[in-house]
Formats: sequence, C-alpha cells, structure tokens
Amino acid sequence: LFLRLPPTSRPLLHSDQGWQYQMQEYQTMLKDHKKLVGCRQVLRGLSEGTIRCVVVAEDADDGIKDVLTKAAMLKGVQVLKAPSMEWLGRNAGIDVGAATVGFLKESE
Repeated sequence: LFLRLPPTSRPLLHSDQGWQYQMQEYQTMLKDHKKLVGCRQVLRGLSEGTIRCVVVAEDADDGIKDVLTKAAMLKGVQVLKAPSMEWLGRNAGIDVGAATVGFLKESE
C-alpha cells in the first residue's frame, strides 16, 4: 500500500480497536453526566461554550460528522467516537439512535 502512495503523501496509521466502547466507565459517563443529545443541541452548546466533550457516532451522515468535528475543533473541544447511532442513543439513555452527544461542562 505505501509503495503506491505518491512520495509527497503523509499517511496516518490508526489503531483504534474500539476499546472505549467496551469500558464500563465510558458507558456510565454517557448515562450519568449532564448532556445534550442531537446535532442541533450540540452545535448550539458548542457555540455557547457549554460543551466540554462531543461524542459522534461513526455511522452518522458524513456531512453531519464533518460539521460537528470542525465546530468542536474550533472551540478546542475533544471529539470521541461511538460505534453506531443506535449504540450512542441506547447508552445515552434515550430510546432512539443519536448522531451525537455533547457533555456539558461541570459548572453547567
């Protein structure tokens, strides 16, 4: 694979094994912390500066993922991944899938 890349390319190797999805602490954080669920609410929270961390489902629409990731990066907010919208919704304590969840800062 690397032999086929142009000499000017700068590949990034990624070794995400999905370990955080299996951790009980990760799932507990999703259920127990104050949060905003859904793209519109999370984007509003980012613009208001009330979000400390964003979780984005890997199977969410690429356009939505790009907008959320860029907005979070502009605000210096960490972005984590979830394996699916169904998983994220279930572990966030709602009955439907969710493309994103934003955790509120502790003072909120």
